[in-house]
Amino acid sequence: MSSPRFHLQVAKDFLESSRRAIKAELLSLAAVGLILAAENSVYSVISCFKPPSKIEDPIVELKLLVDEGGEDVSYVSTLLKDFIEISQYVLYTYRELVMRGDVIEERTPSQVVTKDEVLEVLNKVEEVVEVAEKILEKCS
Repeated sequence: MSSPRFHLQVAKDFLESSRRAIKAELLSLAAVGLILAAENSVYSVISCFKPPSKIEDPIVELKLLVDEGGEDVSYVSTLLKDFIEISQYVLYTYRELVMRGDVIEERTPSQVVTKDEVLEVLNKVEEVVEVAEKILEKCS
């Protein structure tokens, strides 16, 4: 089973790489790193309770974990609900845009993603990582 701390460290690595990419004005690269940081944060939280499955959408797996509930998640349920809300905002709002661009208007991610958007995503992902860390502290 993969370690929750390992996934969180991967998330932090992507977060730091994204910060450096923002400074270098490599916005689409920064945005991809932020999405990967958010996803790895979700995997870290899932790993606290069970091995992550092969479900394509880790938010769905996290919601199933909360819905199944039980004593395993009850002591962090409020944090988990906050975590899901923030994580799904980042992943559902930005993942497709950042990874594929605007397919309809045929604009690449670097043509679509603005610095203000990347900075907004950075703030949200920092929050995602912070909440994931709090959850890991409680489930350790």
